[in-house]
Amino acid sequence: MNDRSLAVVLIPLLILALFVFPPTSTFAESEEIKHVILIVLDGVRPDTLVAANTPNIDNLVAGGSYTWNAVTVTPSITIAAIPSIFTGATPAVHKVTDWDGEIYAETIIEVFEEAGLSTAIIGQDPILGGYSATYCTGFYYHHEQYEYFTTIAINWFTQHRPFFLTIYDSVPDHIAHEYGEQSDEYREAIEDADFQIGRIMNMLRELGVYERTLIVITTDHGMTGLSHGSTLPGDMRIFSIFKGPRVMKGFEMENVVFTPDLGYAGHSIIDIAPTITVLAGLRTPANSEGRVIYQIFAENNPILASVNRTEAVGAPGDNLHYMLTITNMTNEPDNFRIEITSEKGWAVEFFPYKLMLEPGKSGNVMVHVSIPDLKKSDGDTLLARIVGTEASTELEFNAIGKPLETASEVPLLLPVAAAVFLCGVISALVYYRSRKGGLTSR
Repeated sequence: MNDRSLAVVLIPLLILALFVFPPTSTFAESEEIKHVILIVLDGVRPDTLVAANTPNIDNLVAGGSYTWNAVTVTPSITIAAIPSIFTGATPAVHKVTDWDGEIYAETIIEVFEEAGLSTAIIGQDPILGGYSATYCTGFYYHHEQYEYFTTIAINWFTQHRPFFLTIYDSVPDHIAHEYGEQSDEYREAIEDADFQIGRIMNMLRELGVYERTLIVITTDHGMTGLSHGSTLPGDMRIFSIFKGPRVMKGFEMENVVFTPDLGYAGHSIIDIAPTITVLAGLRTPANSEGRVIYQIFAENNPILASVNRTEAVGAPGDNLHYMLTITNMTNEPDNFRIEITSEKGWAVEFFPYKLMLEPGKSGNVMVHVSIPDLKKSDGDTLLARIVGTEASTELEFNAIGKPLETASEVPLLLPVAAAVFLCGVISALVYYRSRKGGLTSR
């Protein structure tokens, strides 16, 4: 068969394929924050950290927001404080009392996983192994755990690119218990931790995601002498560093939160979890008692509208459902009115129309869309807006034409398919006869 005869046969079939398999388009939402990395250094006193030689942490401080005067929970011990970092809840709410216990509060891991974002936990204490992370090493002893667990984190992140990665380093706490918080060994343990943090930062730079990554470094409690657990300032005072998109640069947090143990402080340890999730564009953990650390936000936008589902595919007659999450980032309770419109005028239903939210708290708006009767592929964009603010977000999805077996579509497609097929047959016969006639005349 020559090129001419091949074209005569294939063209009608290609036309048929266009009717039967209409092309579809996809939408993607670009996120300002591409990754979140949380590093917890166990038992690091802020004053010792400031005095130590920590060039990598110093770079993060210069490029982000920080405080050396935050406060942990009571009792000031790891088993109480680590779950508070991950839940935003006090020990009375998360109820963790032993290493094999259950956490009775939602974690930031669960918030990310619910939104379809992968997570990884490297070198955590046993109590944190129960988190529903995509990947979790669990905690176990290794004689070179500084380098060992950092290498695991780098390899996993490089290969799998999780949205959220947390790394736990217990060494400074162990060294302080053995040598004391005034010892050279304790300071050197903090400096060794800084070196491993530098490895993580270099990895982010090499992958080209350093500027798109929210980096948070904190500790669970301080130290006094060889121990901790009291309400003494040395035990209760902690630090935090936030560096990344939407965070102010070179900003030392003001002491605006009153605490019974330290007086006014930059924030409480339970404020870390809700601040991370809101910066990432998601809701706060369900049981969080902390407040978002508004003062570190670079933009002056009082409301954050976020979605946990931004793309969907359906056919005419399908009902698509979204859940839009609204977070109050103001310092006062407020009643927010929501508008959701369709770019192409499709029917959109949502409830509630108003949300009364306390500062730092989130509420959900359920969105329902019925795809109209389409004859071909199409798409629409929904714009969700909080009235009276500049906060808005686009919810995009595709709608494809009805499948062949759908009754209302079959009468339309069958005649078209038959006509195209008949056209192909006639063309082939005409070409065959003309070719045969030419051969006979010779």
